[in-house]
Amino acid sequence: MLFWRFLFSGLIVACVLVYVKQRVKFSWMKLLLASMFYCGGTAIYFMASRYIGSGLAMVLYFTYPMIVIFFNLIRGHVQMSKAYFLGILLLICGLFFLIESDQIEFDMFGVALALLAAISYATYIIFSKGSINLPPLTYAFAVSIGSAIICFALALEEVDLLIPSSSETWFHIIAMSAFCTVLPILFLLESFKSIPVERAAILSVLEPVFVVIAGVMLLGEELSIFQGLGVVIILTAAIVVSLDKKQAQQE
Repeated sequence: MLFWRFLFSGLIVACVLVYVKQRVKFSWMKLLLASMFYCGGTAIYFMASRYIGSGLAMVLYFTYPMIVIFFNLIRGHVQMSKAYFLGILLLICGLFFLIESDQIEFDMFGVALALLAAISYATYIIFSKGSINLPPLTYAFAVSIGSAIICFALALEEVDLLIPSSSETWFHIIAMSAFCTVLPILFLLESFKSIPVERAAILSVLEPVFVVIAGVMLLGEELSIFQGLGVVIILTAAIVVSLDKKQAQQE
């Protein structure tokens, strides 16, 4: 699934590059590393879900903003305000409320995999910040193609590569490629031009909230009281981070 997703992401961006007549120039080595961390975080997350369930894996995976902040604190690139730490604490609490009770399993190997996935994606974000001068379309193309190559090798290692057989499956793959891969990469890069990487990482944790909302609106899923509380807590965390004037002045 990841191979087809990233392959079509690269093809979509390639079509746009041809349409706008933009030349593709970049360092293959640097963007190959970005691809490894990007698709590595996704692939390792799925592996972790097999051991500890998707719920706990999600909570551990979305600790990546803390890793980004810790990395920049070590480098002395940022001084964090109390509001940021409060926002992260609220985010973690809110994510736990989103978990269904049957999605929680505990396995140390699975926990380690989920944390490794978080580290991998945090590293990708830091790499992306360092590539801010690169045209977003070029970056998205390189990351998508690099991720497709890596996932192709992993797919051949795990099982024979399966080709989707139904038009519905192809539709879902293309939709994931366009709306869940290409646009997020482009929007994340654009956000770095206006806000620092730490704030972008924290706000990106709103993703599970929109997953819950989309499930209710599009799939008719029921929202439990605890999930509703989790949504409110995470939104509160986002507001706390966004309205932190002290941190904004430092930035």
